[in-house]
Amino acid sequence: MVKDAGSRILDVTLREAAEAGGYRIPLEDAEAIARALTAAGIDGLEVGYWRPQRWNGARTAETCPPAYVRAMREAAGDALLSVFAHLRDVPEGGFDALADLGVDLVRLGVAATNPRELIRRATELQASGVAFAVNATRVTEQDPDRVLELGRIAEDVGASVFYIADSNGGLYPQRLVGLAQALQDHLSLPLGAHLHDNLSLAFANAVIAMAHGFLWIDGTVAGVGKGGGNLSTERIALHLQVTGGRPFDLARLAALTERWGPSSPADRFWAAVHGELNLNQDRVAALQQRPDPERRRFLAQEFGLSFPPDAEQA
Repeated sequence: MVKDAGSRILDVTLREAAEAGGYRIPLEDAEAIARALTAAGIDGLEVGYWRPQRWNGARTAETCPPAYVRAMREAAGDALLSVFAHLRDVPEGGFDALADLGVDLVRLGVAATNPRELIRRATELQASGVAFAVNATRVTEQDPDRVLELGRIAEDVGASVFYIADSNGGLYPQRLVGLAQALQDHLSLPLGAHLHDNLSLAFANAVIAMAHGFLWIDGTVAGVGKGGGNLSTERIALHLQVTGGRPFDLARLAALTERWGPSSPADRFWAAVHGELNLNQDRVAALQQRPDPERRRFLAQEFGLSFPPDAEQA
């Protein structure tokens, strides 16, 4: 049954924007962003990648060393504090420190085609003392039945949330409707959505997800992030305030966007190309550094796109 979600916002700026920008956000700036988001009423913050095997002296979102996480815990106040992890980056016992650092949720990126490691480490995750979410990556590359099966596995191993991630930015609303309905019909655990905006559809997809009862919706300040960016936190906050009466501090969010948002527009055309072709955004990230003619030739060769000869002179 389609229903009102009473949805919450998980802001992932400190993970997404930091990754897209090469993890160059200084700690004091990350703290300022976290404090402003919490003061504006955002429900939760995801502050980076949990990679204990790669800790070094840098206190950044790239690996989330203890000093960085403690600083983010203090800056986040009462907001839910989340970190993202790939199981391959976390050794056995590597989740044990999360609870002592004040982390509330660890979100695990899992491919629908490969849930074996999640099943193998379920007992360890359950014993960590921290709730965990299963994040189905690149759902546009997967058969919906495989995504649903991963959701069932997530439920069986004790996940607190099952997320779908439009990692490639290629999700159309009509496809999401069917997937969201299937998840709502067959799963009992809360659902979440992580939406990229390559096709300018992230907000439309968020509205669909919320109408199907999704509890958590991700956003970033000014929509910054990989590829075509993400659903913007301030946009979804505005929607939830107008339609659901959520008391966000929209003026504070607007000021945050003005200060920390991108200084120039994203390359919307190439983001749309990547979304239409359902491309792995990590795979094509290197293209952003190439001249436009070289990008055109690459795309034409790899994906059968046709460009007029004089396009290289544009």
